[in-house]
Amino acid sequence: MLSATVSSWAQVCVIIAIGCCVVVSSWNEKDSIQNWVEFESATHTAALLALLYILIIYTFQVIVFEATLLDWKHQCALFVATILVQRTSSRGDSGFAQWILGLLAGAHIMAVQHFIVQGGVGFDRSVDMRNKVCIITGANTGIGATTAMTLAGMGAELVLGCRSEPKAKLIMTQIYAKHPDAKLHFIPLDLCSCTSVRQFVRRLKDKTLIPNVLINNAGVLMANKHVNDDGIEMSIATNHLGPFLLTNLLLPQLLATNNPRVINVGSALHHKPSMLHLSDLAERRQGFDMFRVYADSKLCNMLFTRELHRRFGARAGLVALCVHPGSVVTDVHRDMHPLVTWIFAILGPLRLIAMKSPMAGCGSSVHAATSPFWGKKATAGTTGGQYIANSTVTQFNPIADDEKLAEKLWEWSVHMTNFTADNEELGSSLLRQ
Repeated sequence: MLSATVSSWAQVCVIIAIGCCVVVSSWNEKDSIQNWVEFESATHTAALLALLYILIIYTFQVIVFEATLLDWKHQCALFVATILVQRTSSRGDSGFAQWILGLLAGAHIMAVQHFIVQGGVGFDRSVDMRNKVCIITGANTGIGATTAMTLAGMGAELVLGCRSEPKAKLIMTQIYAKHPDAKLHFIPLDLCSCTSVRQFVRRLKDKTLIPNVLINNAGVLMANKHVNDDGIEMSIATNHLGPFLLTNLLLPQLLATNNPRVINVGSALHHKPSMLHLSDLAERRQGFDMFRVYADSKLCNMLFTRELHRRFGARAGLVALCVHPGSVVTDVHRDMHPLVTWIFAILGPLRLIAMKSPMAGCGSSVHAATSPFWGKKATAGTTGGQYIANSTVTQFNPIADDEKLAEKLWEWSVHMTNFTADNEELGSSLLRQ
Protein backbone atom coordinates (compact mmCIF):
# COMPACT_ATOMS: atom_id res chain seq x y z
CA MET A 1 0.00 0.00 0.00
CA LEU A 2 2.86 2.35 0.77
CA SER A 3 4.42 1.57 -2.61
CA ALA A 4 1.34 2.99 -4.31
CA THR A 5 1.91 6.34 -2.62
CA VAL A 6 5.62 6.23 -3.49
CA SER A 7 4.75 5.46 -7.09
CA SER A 8 2.31 8.37 -7.10
CA TRP A 9 5.05 10.72 -5.94
CA ALA A 10 7.33 9.30 -8.62
CA GLN A 11 4.72 10.12 -11.24
CA VAL A 12 4.37 13.64 -9.83
CA CYS A 13 8.14 14.11 -10.09
CA VAL A 14 8.07 12.97 -13.72
CA ILE A 15 5.21 15.36 -14.49
CA ILE A 16 7.11 18.22 -12.81
CA ALA A 17 10.23 17.42 -14.85
CA ILE A 18 8.26 17.30 -18.10
CA GLY A 19 6.40 20.48 -17.19
CA CYS A 20 9.64 22.32 -16.45
CA CYS A 21 11.08 21.21 -19.79
CA VAL A 22 7.98 22.46 -21.59
CA VAL A 23 8.07 25.83 -19.77
CA VAL A 24 11.78 26.34 -20.45
CA SER A 25 11.38 25.35 -24.08
CA SER A 26 8.37 27.61 -24.45
CA TRP A 27 10.20 30.51 -22.82
CA ASN A 28 13.03 30.17 -25.32
CA GLU A 29 10.48 30.46 -28.11
CA LYS A 30 9.17 33.80 -26.75
CA ASP A 31 10.95 37.12 -26.76
CA SER A 32 9.14 38.48 -23.71
CA ILE A 33 6.34 37.80 -21.25
CA GLN A 34 4.12 40.07 -23.34
CA ASN A 35 4.21 37.56 -26.19
CA TRP A 36 2.62 34.94 -23.93
CA VAL A 37 -0.68 36.81 -23.99
CA GLU A 38 -0.70 37.69 -27.67
CA PHE A 39 -3.43 36.12 -29.84
CA GLU A 40 -0.96 33.78 -31.58
CA SER A 41 0.22 32.47 -28.21
CA ALA A 42 -3.19 32.16 -26.57
CA THR A 43 -3.58 28.51 -27.53
CA HIS A 44 -0.19 27.59 -26.13
CA THR A 45 -0.76 29.54 -22.91
CA ALA A 46 -4.15 27.88 -22.32
CA ALA A 47 -2.74 24.42 -22.99
CA LEU A 48 0.23 25.07 -20.70
CA LEU A 49 -2.04 26.25 -17.89
CA ALA A 50 -4.17 23.12 -18.33
CA LEU A 51 -1.05 20.98 -18.03
CA LEU A 52 -0.02 22.79 -14.84
CA TYR A 53 -3.56 22.29 -13.50
CA ILE A 54 -3.16 18.52 -13.96
CA LEU A 55 0.04 18.68 -11.93
CA ILE A 56 -1.63 20.64 -9.12
CA ILE A 57 -4.69 18.40 -8.67
CA TYR A 58 -2.63 15.20 -8.89
CA THR A 59 -0.13 16.49 -6.32
CA PHE A 60 -3.04 17.41 -4.04
CA GLN A 61 -4.48 13.92 -4.32
CA VAL A 62 -1.12 12.37 -3.48
CA ILE A 63 -0.87 14.59 -0.40
CA VAL A 64 -4.28 13.46 0.89
CA PHE A 65 -3.55 9.79 0.14
CA GLU A 66 -6.27 9.32 -2.46
CA ALA A 67 -4.29 9.41 -5.71
CA THR A 68 -5.05 7.05 -8.53
CA LEU A 69 -1.91 5.83 -10.29
CA LEU A 70 -1.93 6.70 -13.97
CA ASP A 71 -2.18 3.57 -16.09
CA TRP A 72 -0.08 3.20 -19.25
CA LYS A 73 -2.80 4.64 -21.50
CA HIS A 74 -3.05 7.85 -19.51
CA GLN A 75 0.71 8.06 -19.11
CA CYS A 76 0.94 7.99 -22.91
CA ALA A 77 -1.85 10.57 -23.17
CA LEU A 78 0.00 12.89 -20.79
CA PHE A 79 3.24 12.44 -22.73
CA VAL A 80 1.53 13.21 -26.05
CA ALA A 81 -0.16 16.25 -24.46
CA THR A 82 3.17 17.70 -23.29
CA ILE A 83 4.65 17.31 -26.78
CA LEU A 84 1.64 19.03 -28.31
CA VAL A 85 1.77 21.83 -25.74
CA GLN A 86 5.42 22.42 -26.53
CA ARG A 87 4.68 22.34 -30.27
CA THR A 88 2.05 25.07 -29.96
CA SER A 89 4.81 27.46 -28.90
CA SER A 90 6.59 27.16 -32.26
CA ARG A 91 6.59 30.31 -34.38
CA GLY A 92 6.93 28.25 -37.54
CA ASP A 93 3.33 27.02 -37.44
CA SER A 94 0.34 28.98 -38.67
CA GLY A 95 -2.32 30.17 -36.24
CA PHE A 96 -4.71 27.52 -37.54
CA ALA A 97 -2.15 24.77 -37.01
CA GLN A 98 -1.55 26.00 -33.46
CA TRP A 99 -5.27 25.88 -32.72
CA ILE A 100 -5.48 22.29 -33.99
CA LEU A 101 -2.46 21.28 -31.91
CA GLY A 102 -3.96 23.05 -28.91
CA LEU A 103 -7.27 21.23 -29.30
CA LEU A 104 -5.48 17.88 -29.53
CA ALA A 105 -3.43 18.73 -26.45
CA GLY A 106 -6.60 19.75 -24.61
CA ALA A 107 -8.33 16.49 -25.50
CA HIS A 108 -5.44 14.46 -24.10
CA ILE A 109 -5.26 16.62 -20.96
CA MET A 110 -9.03 16.29 -20.35
CA ALA A 111 -8.75 12.51 -20.61
CA VAL A 112 -6.04 12.50 -17.94
CA GLN A 113 -8.00 14.99 -15.82
CA HIS A 114 -11.10 12.80 -15.90
CA PHE A 115 -9.06 9.76 -14.87
CA ILE A 116 -7.39 11.59 -11.97
CA VAL A 117 -10.49 13.36 -10.62
CA GLN A 118 -13.15 10.70 -11.21
CA GLY A 119 -10.96 7.75 -10.27
CA GLY A 120 -9.58 4.83 -12.16
CA VAL A 121 -11.42 1.68 -11.08
CA GLY A 122 -15.18 1.50 -10.56
CA PHE A 123 -17.40 -1.50 -10.03
CA ASP A 124 -19.03 -4.28 -11.97
CA ARG A 125 -22.64 -3.35 -12.79
CA SER A 126 -23.35 -6.91 -13.90
CA VAL A 127 -23.20 -8.26 -10.35
CA ASP A 128 -26.60 -9.71 -9.46
CA MET A 129 -27.85 -8.22 -6.19
CA ARG A 130 -31.34 -9.67 -6.38
CA ASN A 131 -32.47 -11.31 -3.12
CA LYS A 132 -30.04 -9.03 -1.26
CA VAL A 133 -31.27 -6.45 1.25
CA CYS A 134 -29.04 -3.39 1.61
CA ILE A 135 -29.42 -0.70 4.25
CA ILE A 136 -28.02 2.73 3.30
CA THR A 137 -27.92 5.54 5.83
CA GLY A 138 -28.08 9.09 4.54
CA ALA A 139 -29.49 7.84 1.23
CA ASN A 140 -31.53 10.97 0.55
CA THR A 141 -28.69 13.08 -0.87
CA GLY A 142 -25.19 13.04 -2.39
CA ILE A 143 -23.22 9.81 -2.34
CA GLY A 144 -25.94 7.96 -0.44
CA ALA A 145 -28.53 8.79 -3.11
CA THR A 146 -26.32 7.67 -6.00
CA THR A 147 -25.37 4.53 -4.07
CA ALA A 148 -29.08 3.74 -3.70
CA MET A 149 -29.76 4.45 -7.37
CA THR A 150 -26.90 2.17 -8.45
CA LEU A 151 -27.73 -0.74 -6.14
CA ALA A 152 -31.40 -0.54 -7.15
CA GLY A 153 -30.28 -0.93 -10.76
CA MET A 154 -28.39 -4.07 -9.74
CA GLY A 155 -31.53 -5.59 -8.26
CA ALA A 156 -30.97 -5.04 -4.53
CA GLU A 157 -33.86 -4.44 -2.14
CA LEU A 158 -33.08 -1.19 -0.34
CA VAL A 159 -33.82 0.28 3.05
CA LEU A 160 -33.20 4.03 3.13
CA GLY A 161 -32.41 5.30 6.61
CA CYS A 162 -32.68 9.10 6.52
CA ARG A 163 -33.59 12.07 8.72
CA SER A 164 -35.71 13.85 6.11
CA GLU A 165 -38.73 11.91 4.84
CA PRO A 166 -39.55 14.41 2.03
CA LYS A 167 -36.00 14.15 0.65
CA ALA A 168 -36.06 10.37 0.96
CA LYS A 169 -39.40 10.18 -0.86
CA LEU A 170 -38.01 12.40 -3.62
CA ILE A 171 -35.04 10.07 -4.15
CA MET A 172 -37.34 7.05 -4.10
CA THR A 173 -39.46 8.68 -6.81
CA GLN A 174 -36.34 9.23 -8.92
CA ILE A 175 -35.26 5.61 -8.40
CA TYR A 176 -38.69 4.30 -9.36
CA ALA A 177 -38.63 6.47 -12.50
CA LYS A 178 -35.39 4.82 -13.61
CA HIS A 179 -35.99 1.35 -12.14
CA PRO A 180 -39.78 0.72 -11.97
CA ASP A 181 -39.31 -2.71 -10.40
CA ALA A 182 -37.14 -1.44 -7.55
CA LYS A 183 -37.94 -2.60 -4.02
CA LEU A 184 -37.57 0.36 -1.67
CA HIS A 185 -38.35 1.03 1.98
CA PHE A 186 -37.98 4.22 4.00
CA ILE A 187 -37.43 4.14 7.75
CA PRO A 188 -36.68 7.37 9.66
CA LEU A 189 -33.19 7.46 11.14
CA ASP A 190 -31.24 10.18 12.93
CA LEU A 191 -27.84 8.76 13.78
CA CYS A 192 -27.03 11.41 16.37
CA SER A 193 -29.82 9.95 18.52
CA CYS A 194 -29.45 6.48 20.05
CA THR A 195 -33.22 6.46 20.56
CA SER A 196 -33.77 6.97 16.83
CA VAL A 197 -31.28 4.19 16.01
CA ARG A 198 -33.14 1.76 18.28
CA GLN A 199 -36.49 2.74 16.76
CA PHE A 200 -35.05 2.16 13.28
CA VAL A 201 -33.96 -1.37 14.18
CA ARG A 202 -37.35 -2.18 15.70
CA ARG A 203 -39.19 -0.94 12.60
CA LEU A 204 -36.84 -2.94 10.40
CA LYS A 205 -37.69 -6.09 12.35
CA ASP A 206 -41.39 -5.29 12.03
CA LYS A 207 -40.94 -5.34 8.24
CA THR A 208 -39.28 -8.79 8.59
CA LEU A 209 -36.36 -7.58 6.50
CA ILE A 210 -33.03 -9.32 7.09
CA PRO A 211 -30.12 -7.19 5.82
CA ASN A 212 -27.20 -8.65 3.90
CA VAL A 213 -25.32 -5.36 3.57
CA LEU A 214 -25.14 -2.31 5.82
CA ILE A 215 -23.62 0.86 4.33
CA ASN A 216 -22.93 3.42 7.04
CA ASN A 217 -22.87 6.36 4.66
CA ALA A 218 -24.42 9.27 6.60
CA GLY A 219 -22.11 11.85 8.12
CA VAL A 220 -21.83 15.49 9.14
CA LEU A 221 -19.16 18.18 9.12
CA MET A 222 -20.09 20.72 11.80
CA ALA A 223 -18.70 24.26 11.68
CA ASN A 224 -19.45 24.86 15.35
CA LYS A 225 -19.84 22.72 18.43
CA HIS A 226 -23.31 21.25 18.91
CA VAL A 227 -24.38 18.47 21.25
CA ASN A 228 -27.21 15.96 21.05
CA ASP A 229 -29.81 15.26 23.73
CA ASP A 230 -27.28 13.13 25.61
CA GLY A 231 -24.72 15.96 25.70
CA ILE A 232 -22.45 14.28 23.15
CA GLU A 233 -20.79 16.35 20.43
CA MET A 234 -22.78 15.93 17.21
CA SER A 235 -19.93 14.93 14.86
CA ILE A 236 -18.75 11.96 16.93
CA ALA A 237 -22.38 11.03 17.72
CA THR A 238 -23.45 11.00 14.06
CA ASN A 239 -20.27 9.81 12.37
CA HIS A 240 -19.24 7.09 14.82
CA LEU A 241 -21.50 6.30 17.79
CA GLY A 242 -24.70 6.10 15.73
CA PRO A 243 -23.17 3.74 13.13
CA PHE A 244 -21.51 1.72 15.93
CA LEU A 245 -24.83 1.16 17.70
CA LEU A 246 -26.72 0.49 14.46
CA THR A 247 -24.15 -2.06 13.29
CA ASN A 248 -24.09 -3.94 16.58
CA LEU A 249 -27.88 -4.05 16.88
CA LEU A 250 -28.05 -5.49 13.36
CA LEU A 251 -25.18 -7.95 13.74
CA PRO A 252 -27.36 -10.96 14.68
CA GLN A 253 -29.36 -10.50 11.47
CA LEU A 254 -26.32 -9.71 9.31
CA LEU A 255 -24.37 -12.73 10.53
CA ALA A 256 -27.33 -14.99 9.76
CA THR A 257 -26.96 -14.22 6.03
CA ASN A 258 -24.50 -15.43 3.43
CA ASN A 259 -21.46 -13.17 3.01
CA PRO A 260 -22.62 -10.28 5.27
CA ARG A 261 -20.94 -6.91 4.76
CA VAL A 262 -20.57 -3.69 6.73
CA ILE A 263 -19.28 -0.74 4.73
CA ASN A 264 -18.20 2.36 6.66
CA VAL A 265 -17.81 5.49 4.55
CA GLY A 266 -14.67 7.21 5.84
CA SER A 267 -12.39 9.96 4.62
CA ALA A 268 -8.76 10.57 3.74
CA LEU A 269 -8.78 13.06 6.61
CA HIS A 270 -8.54 10.10 8.99
CA HIS A 271 -4.81 10.31 8.24
CA LYS A 272 -4.60 13.69 9.99
CA PRO A 273 -4.72 12.71 13.71
CA SER A 274 -1.47 11.50 15.24
CA MET A 275 -3.34 10.28 18.33
CA LEU A 276 -6.88 9.84 19.58
CA HIS A 277 -7.99 11.16 22.99
CA LEU A 278 -10.99 9.07 23.99
CA SER A 279 -11.51 11.12 27.15
CA ASP A 280 -12.39 14.25 25.14
CA LEU A 281 -14.19 12.79 22.11
CA ALA A 282 -17.68 13.31 23.52
CA GLU A 283 -17.38 16.78 25.05
CA ARG A 284 -14.48 18.55 23.26
CA ARG A 285 -13.51 20.56 26.33
CA GLN A 286 -10.10 21.37 24.82
CA GLY A 287 -11.54 23.48 22.01
CA PHE A 288 -13.42 22.84 18.77
CA ASP A 289 -11.62 22.58 15.42
CA MET A 290 -14.17 21.44 12.84
CA PHE A 291 -11.68 19.57 10.66
CA ARG A 292 -9.87 17.98 13.60
CA VAL A 293 -13.18 16.84 15.08
CA TYR A 294 -14.27 15.44 11.71
CA ALA A 295 -10.89 13.75 11.21
CA ASP A 296 -11.11 12.13 14.65
CA SER A 297 -14.57 10.76 13.85
CA LYS A 298 -13.25 9.30 10.59
CA LEU A 299 -10.30 7.73 12.38
CA CYS A 300 -12.90 6.13 14.66
CA ASN A 301 -14.57 4.72 11.52
CA MET A 302 -11.31 3.08 10.51
CA LEU A 303 -10.59 1.73 14.00
CA PHE A 304 -14.16 0.38 14.19
CA THR A 305 -13.74 -1.31 10.80
CA ARG A 306 -10.50 -2.97 11.89
CA GLU A 307 -12.03 -4.18 15.15
CA LEU A 308 -15.14 -5.51 13.40
CA HIS A 309 -12.87 -7.54 11.15
CA ARG A 310 -10.85 -8.92 14.07
CA ARG A 311 -13.96 -9.96 15.98
CA PHE A 312 -16.17 -11.26 13.19
CA GLY A 313 -14.08 -11.61 10.04
CA ALA A 314 -12.44 -15.01 10.07
CA ARG A 315 -14.82 -16.36 12.73
CA ALA A 316 -18.15 -15.36 11.17
CA GLY A 317 -17.25 -14.40 7.60
CA LEU A 318 -18.20 -10.74 8.04
CA VAL A 319 -16.66 -8.41 5.44
CA ALA A 320 -15.94 -5.09 7.17
CA LEU A 321 -14.49 -2.37 4.95
CA CYS A 322 -13.89 1.36 5.21
CA VAL A 323 -14.13 3.34 1.96
CA HIS A 324 -12.98 6.81 0.99
CA PRO A 325 -15.26 8.29 -1.69
CA GLY A 326 -12.77 11.00 -2.67
CA SER A 327 -13.37 14.73 -2.99
CA VAL A 328 -17.01 14.70 -4.04
CA VAL A 329 -19.51 17.43 -4.91
CA THR A 330 -22.08 16.97 -2.12
CA ASP A 331 -23.94 19.14 0.38
CA VAL A 332 -21.70 18.12 3.28
CA HIS A 333 -21.08 21.86 3.72
CA ARG A 334 -24.75 22.33 4.70
CA ASP A 335 -23.86 22.63 8.41
CA MET A 336 -20.99 25.04 7.83
CA HIS A 337 -20.95 28.84 7.99
CA PRO A 338 -23.62 30.44 5.71
CA LEU A 339 -20.89 32.26 3.77
CA VAL A 340 -19.18 28.94 2.96
CA THR A 341 -22.51 27.44 1.93
CA TRP A 342 -23.15 30.43 -0.33
CA ILE A 343 -19.71 30.12 -1.96
CA PHE A 344 -20.27 26.44 -2.68
CA ALA A 345 -23.67 27.26 -4.17
CA ILE A 346 -22.13 29.92 -6.42
CA LEU A 347 -19.39 27.57 -7.61
CA GLY A 348 -21.99 24.96 -8.49
CA PRO A 349 -21.00 22.78 -11.46
CA LEU A 350 -17.54 24.39 -11.60
CA ARG A 351 -16.57 22.16 -8.67
CA LEU A 352 -16.68 19.18 -11.02
CA ILE A 353 -13.46 20.48 -12.59
CA ALA A 354 -11.51 19.29 -9.57
CA MET A 355 -14.00 17.10 -7.69
CA LYS A 356 -15.88 13.88 -8.31
CA SER A 357 -19.54 13.76 -9.18
CA PRO A 358 -21.74 11.96 -6.60
CA MET A 359 -22.11 9.08 -9.07
CA ALA A 360 -18.33 8.66 -9.29
CA GLY A 361 -18.06 9.13 -5.53
CA CYS A 362 -20.28 6.13 -4.80
CA GLY A 363 -18.00 3.81 -6.79
CA SER A 364 -15.95 2.54 -3.84
CA SER A 365 -19.06 1.98 -1.70
CA VAL A 366 -20.77 -0.03 -4.44
CA HIS A 367 -17.58 -1.97 -5.17
CA ALA A 368 -17.15 -2.87 -1.49
CA ALA A 369 -20.82 -3.85 -1.15
CA THR A 370 -21.05 -5.98 -4.31
CA SER A 371 -17.67 -7.24 -5.52
CA PRO A 372 -17.42 -11.07 -5.46
CA PHE A 373 -13.72 -10.61 -4.65
CA TRP A 374 -14.45 -9.71 -1.04
CA GLY A 375 -16.92 -12.55 -0.67
CA LYS A 376 -14.36 -15.15 -1.74
CA LYS A 377 -11.69 -13.68 0.51
CA ALA A 378 -14.05 -13.53 3.49
CA THR A 379 -14.92 -17.19 3.04
CA ALA A 380 -11.22 -17.95 3.22
CA GLY A 381 -10.88 -15.69 6.26
CA THR A 382 -7.89 -13.92 4.73
CA THR A 383 -8.98 -10.32 4.31
CA GLY A 384 -11.22 -7.54 5.58
CA GLY A 385 -10.73 -4.47 7.69
CA GLN A 386 -9.24 -2.72 4.68
CA TYR A 387 -9.33 0.91 3.57
CA ILE A 388 -10.49 1.41 -0.02
CA ALA A 389 -10.13 4.48 -2.25
CA ASN A 390 -11.03 4.48 -5.94
CA SER A 391 -12.09 0.85 -5.51
CA THR A 392 -8.51 -0.08 -4.61
CA VAL A 393 -7.03 -1.17 -1.28
CA THR A 394 -5.07 1.83 0.00
CA GLN A 395 -2.83 2.75 2.91
CA PHE A 396 -4.63 3.76 6.11
CA ASN A 397 -3.44 5.67 9.17
CA PRO A 398 -1.10 3.33 11.13
CA ILE A 399 -2.89 4.35 14.33
CA ALA A 400 -5.88 2.35 13.11
CA ASP A 401 -3.76 -0.81 13.46
CA ASP A 402 -3.41 -0.28 17.22
CA GLU A 403 -5.45 -3.19 18.56
CA LYS A 404 -5.46 -1.89 22.14
CA LEU A 405 -6.75 1.51 21.02
CA ALA A 406 -9.41 -0.15 18.85
CA GLU A 407 -10.54 -2.28 21.79
CA LYS A 408 -10.68 0.76 24.08
CA LEU A 409 -12.70 2.66 21.49
CA TRP A 410 -15.09 -0.30 21.24
CA GLU A 411 -15.58 -0.43 25.02
CA TRP A 412 -15.98 3.37 25.17
CA SER A 413 -18.59 3.21 22.39
CA VAL A 414 -20.51 0.42 24.19
CA HIS A 415 -20.58 2.60 27.29
CA MET A 416 -21.59 5.80 25.47
CA THR A 417 -24.43 4.10 23.58
CA ASN A 418 -25.50 1.90 26.52
CA PHE A 419 -25.44 -0.96 24.04
CA THR A 420 -25.60 -3.81 26.56
CA ALA A 421 -29.00 -2.57 27.70
CA ASP A 422 -30.46 -3.55 24.31
CA ASN A 423 -29.36 -7.15 24.35
CA GLU A 424 -27.46 -8.28 27.40
CA GLU A 425 -26.52 -11.67 25.98
CA LEU A 426 -25.29 -10.29 22.67
CA GLY A 427 -23.60 -7.33 24.35
CA SER A 428 -21.71 -9.56 26.76
CA SER A 429 -20.57 -11.84 23.96
CA LEU A 430 -19.30 -8.88 21.98
CA LEU A 431 -17.33 -7.60 24.92
CA ARG A 432 -15.77 -11.02 25.45
CA GLN A 433 -14.50 -11.32 21.86
